[in-house]
Amino acid sequence: MKLNVTKIAPEDLPLTNIELRLVQARLLAMMSGIDGKVLEVENLMAESMLELMDKKEAYELKKIYEEELEKTQDEETLQEVIEFMQRAPIQERVSMLKMLSSLAICDGEVHENEVAFLKSAMRKLKVIVQIGNPASIRK
Repeated sequence: MKLNVTKIAPEDLPLTNIELRLVQARLLAMMSGIDGKVLEVENLMAESMLELMDKKEAYELKKIYEEELEKTQDEETLQEVIEFMQRAPIQERVSMLKMLSSLAICDGEVHENEVAFLKSAMRKLKVIVQIGNPASIRK
């Protein structure tokens, strides 16, 4: 009897829990800085989210978040991280987009760069979430 063995490429496998948390930390940092400034309220919100995600790894996740804040973000990097997130289960993608939306509105206004990023992420991740109050969108 001959077995058919199909090789699965690593990029076709679902994300592990740690990979998922690392990507989430990066995305939170990207959203925090996408409007050109990082406010203390955004840092506090992102750090709280990271602590809720994984209490054991919170320190490492915060370190990754802070390192990512220091980097210059470009469209290619943002899209690369979003594509990586496509491997996450649907409930994790929904949860991540809700976190990103909450982070976008936590300073009291939603910048057009934040809206553009969220819309792009929703298209790529095939998930739709509410993005704050449309009246609060700032140009």
